[in-house]
Amino acid sequence: MLIQTIDGSKSVAKKKNGELSGRIAAMQELALHHFVIGLKPQLSTIVRCRDPETLNDAINFAISEEKIMEASRKRYNILKVKGR
Repeated sequence: MLIQTIDGSKSVAKKKNGELSGRIAAMQELALHHFVIGLKPQLSTIVRCRDPETLNDAINFAISEEKIMEASRKRYNILKVKGR
């Protein structure tokens, strides 16, 4: 919404845009926080240590770590079966 004052300034519009930007940033931070705390504890700790700046970063970190954890589990299971 663009509202101009009598002198032609756009201060009200800038204020509203600033408030909107602040709200969006707060919602993005909240989404990031809820995603990270909703992960399994071990994965959540790893993702938090990587200090993601965005939700997308956190998702990518979590996917990468899950792949590493799965590869480690598979390797352990193969070694366990061969050791019998």
